[in-house]
Amino acid sequence: MDKDYAEKTKSIENSLKESILQNLALGFCDNYISPYAIALKFSPFALGILNGIPNLLGPWSEIFTRNFISKFKRKFVLIIVTLIQSLFYLFLSLTALLLFLKVEFNYFIIILLFAIYSLASYLGAPIFTSWIGDLVENKKINDYFALRNSLGTLAGILGILIAGILLDIFKFQIIGNVFLGFALIFIIGSFLNTLRINLFYRIYEPEINFEKESYFSLIDFIRYGLKTNFGKFVIFNSFLIFSTNLSAPFYNLFIFRDLKFTYSHYIAILVASSLSSFTAYYIWERVIEKVGHLKILKLIGALVSLPAFLYVFVIFMPYYYSFLFIIL
Repeated sequence: MDKDYAEKTKSIENSLKESILQNLALGFCDNYISPYAIALKFSPFALGILNGIPNLLGPWSEIFTRNFISKFKRKFVLIIVTLIQSLFYLFLSLTALLLFLKVEFNYFIIILLFAIYSLASYLGAPIFTSWIGDLVENKKINDYFALRNSLGTLAGILGILIAGILLDIFKFQIIGNVFLGFALIFIIGSFLNTLRINLFYRIYEPEINFEKESYFSLIDFIRYGLKTNFGKFVIFNSFLIFSTNLSAPFYNLFIFRDLKFTYSHYIAILVASSLSSFTAYYIWERVIEKVGHLKILKLIGALVSLPAFLYVFVIFMPYYYSFLFIIL
């Protein structure tokens, strides 16, 4: 067997293991950052800032991706990114411990560090895709990401389940204080990211070749790209994200503060969402093959407004019916 081929095969296996750890960490931590802010009694405005500013700043970091990978190894950049993520989770665990000990601090620092965390995460995503693109053959890349997404979804669901159960146990059964539970799940997330760093060292990194003709700047895109099909898709996607985020950051606030849902309810909602996404991925894949991408984009552009519209009816429903309706 060719040595280079064997090294790439082993690296692909390690990248799949890294995906499992990454999604476990996301399940443990990222899905519970908003509930943590709600437990801290963030106002709706503060919660909007927590979700808005990082997601506004984060995508801009992707613009500098090419500059980073032209000066540094992709492996090095991703290790630094993962270290930042690990330290952020560790910081969250320390704030939760301070709250458990009834020590006051300025909550604005959580928003500030979450912004840094988001910048790092957005920077790392395209770099990893570039790295994997050089490891996996073009004809197998779709199969690779299908397997990676499947394993990641299952790992994420497991993380969501364990973290939610731990929070309910700490809130209702052990000491009646959920902040110690938050400290524990964030520490676990930090540890999982530390393990990811170890796996990155085991993944082979081929030399990267830049094709100058494929590069264009942001100014070039604004000047010429908006008139292309890709530019029209970017505008469509921008409006989609903008409209979704008008309400998305406040669903958790609504279900925790107004509907008084427990973390067990929250688990059920997250798991239902993850499982339906997992199933829908394969359904859409077959439909797209028959119908085409454009018609599906038009369809989901219309359907994406449906959840926000249906949430209006939840306001007038009895408690148990509202929970089942939200699951649906």
